[in-house]
Amino acid sequence: MGVENLAAPPSAYTPITTLNGSPIVNGITGQPMTLYNLNTSLVGQTNDLITTIPLLNNNSYDGVEFDATKRLSHNFSLLSGFTVQRQKGEYIRGFANAGLSDNFFDPNLNINRANNYLNYDSTYVFKLDGTYQLPLGFSTGVNFQHYTGYPLQPTEVFNGLSQGNETVILEPAGKVRLPSVNLLNLRISRTFTLDRDRFKLEPLVDLFNLTNAQTVVSQVASFGPSYLRPSNTINPFIARFGLRVEF
Repeated sequence: MGVENLAAPPSAYTPITTLNGSPIVNGITGQPMTLYNLNTSLVGQTNDLITTIPLLNNNSYDGVEFDATKRLSHNFSLLSGFTVQRQKGEYIRGFANAGLSDNFFDPNLNINRANNYLNYDSTYVFKLDGTYQLPLGFSTGVNFQHYTGYPLQPTEVFNGLSQGNETVILEPAGKVRLPSVNLLNLRISRTFTLDRDRFKLEPLVDLFNLTNAQTVVSQVASFGPSYLRPSNTINPFIARFGLRVEF
């Protein structure tokens, strides 16, 4: 599903190669770009049609997953999974609301729309959960996960078009990716039984991001002075102490 503004069909746009007196250049590739000016008599007019968009018919997710399990024996158990996946196709703005913030009749929004990696696609995902029973009643739990960095979609805001500012995709998402993430978490606990099994106390310690990795998970994607500047990282090392009571 998507939107087509019937009041401003593709034929109402005129291709241009200069803007504000300067050639239009893709800031990422350095290559000349063609943008499109809307007929001034149609600026601001809207007649949106919500409809199926044939361009989106070939969007697809393909993946294969491998799982391995070792049940508890000899004091330890393991559960692991490895996924190879790909979600690719035509980019749609406002995917969460069925693309209703998009306009498939605006040729500027169709630039580099094809061949994108979609929805935070991670090519490889590996997860491992394990438990081990230590002497003296102590138990440990380990969680490790690795996933390929999310695809970044470089964009640029162009000013001076007759219809106003437009955000244009400079390269399909996936040519640039964020760094891959590796997270290691550890839990240590011990259960104490009180009053003939009526009560159980379990002090526990959770150690999140044990290696204190500061992997970048968000970067500025809009081309300009701040392009690729880190805007968020995974949470640093955190220790959490807790007490579970069962009765």
